[in-house]
Amino acid sequence: MTKADKFIWAIAILQFIPTLTFPPAVLASAKITVLVLPIVLFAFLGWGLVRHRPWALTLSVFVQGFNVIIRVLMLLPRVVTNGHVDVAWLVTSTLAVALSLVFLFLLEKPDVQIAITA
Repeated sequence: MTKADKFIWAIAILQFIPTLTFPPAVLASAKITVLVLPIVLFAFLGWGLVRHRPWALTLSVFVQGFNVIIRVLMLLPRVVTNGHVDVAWLVTSTLAVALSLVFLFLLEKPDVQIAITA
C-alpha cells in the first residue's frame, strides 16, 4: 500500500467528521434520519475514493470546501447572540474548519490526485 493509498483510506473513512461536528445540544436535538443520511452518503463517497473514482475526488473536495465556507459564514451570527458567547459552537466550528482544511490539503496532494485519476 502506497502513502497515497493510506491518505485515500484515511479520508474515505474519516471525511464525515468535519461536516457532522456540531455542539452536543444540536446533535441531541436532531432526528436520527438527519444523522444517518449523511453517513450513508459519505460511505458511498468513501467507497468511490477507495475505488479511485475521479467523481469521488471532485465531490470530496467540493464537500470539504463547502463545509469551510458555510462554517465561516455561520460563525459570527451563531457564536454571539444577545451578548452571550456560545463557546461550544465556536469550538466545534473551528475544529470542523480545521479538519476540512486538513482533508483538502490531503486531497490536493499530487500523489493522491494521480492515484485517484490514473
